[in-house]
Amino acid sequence: MDRGLEKAGSNWVDGDRFFDREHELTHLRERIREGIHTLLTAQRRMGKTSLVRELLRQLQAEDEYETVFVDLEGAYSEADAIAEIAAQAGLIKSLWQRVTNIFGNVLQGLNQRVEAVEVLQLKLRFRAGLNEGNWQHRGDQVWTALAKSDKPVVLAIDELPILINRLLKGHSSRITPEGRTKTDLFMSWLRHQGQAHQGQVTLVISGSIGLEPMLRQAALSATANILTPLELPPWNHETASACLGALAHYYNLKLSPEVRAEMCRLLRCCVPHHLQQFFDLMHLYLQRKNRVEALITDVAHVYTVCIAGGAWPGCPGPL
Repeated sequence: MDRGLEKAGSNWVDGDRFFDREHELTHLRERIREGIHTLLTAQRRMGKTSLVRELLRQLQAEDEYETVFVDLEGAYSEADAIAEIAAQAGLIKSLWQRVTNIFGNVLQGLNQRVEAVEVLQLKLRFRAGLNEGNWQHRGDQVWTALAKSDKPVVLAIDELPILINRLLKGHSSRITPEGRTKTDLFMSWLRHQGQAHQGQVTLVISGSIGLEPMLRQAALSATANILTPLELPPWNHETASACLGALAHYYNLKLSPEVRAEMCRLLRCCVPHHLQQFFDLMHLYLQRKNRVEALITDVAHVYTVCIAGGAWPGCPGPL
């Protein structure tokens, strides 16, 4: 085993810390070349954000596309979403002037060198120029600026489903008529932009909760029909075992193929994050025992105490 792999914890990863998913990366690249807008679907902790981040990193390094990553976890309104998209798009040097011109005097006094601009500061300035009455018009202008980029743009929007859930339900736990109207308008606007600029701007949508079930519940499924789903499945046991081997190599531990196979068998469904948690617990156990080699009996013990025993994922009890 030549490659070592550092623990990811709960964070997204890319570059040397990204593991496998070559098939999905290849498939996403093909879709982008064809201008197909994609909705990544998977259960939580499957690595959707990491996959998107690694895709964008590779595309940026190859210099054939401009890439924009937008995280809407903190967005509560349509205007918040437009401000986030505009702020991230404005960091592309070739688009800085076009994007900032949209918002006029709200940027007075702001350093005009893109490298010196804090994203949060830029977003706050853009947000100050947005409201319920003009977000759609300003959003149209931002998309037009993206479409006029010197290179095709991949616009990755993470946690769009969280924003849609907030729009649909507001401060209640149920879909409201007002929320449905707002969601219909926003998703229809996004759909229109994707159609109008297809081939110039390609969408990749992801999130920790499902977009399609929420829209279906609100009878708004048609607003997402420009998005082609791509399912991100769990790792098979062969890939999961290879990941455990790479982690063990990085931390100078010995996990035999039999030990790794047993860890995968006990997990059954090898969700990448869960697999890393299992390894982390095994690492902690071996450290406490002052050992570097795991036995089959160690696997059974850690699984029984920390996972089957209900203490997963933190396992505060004694190992």
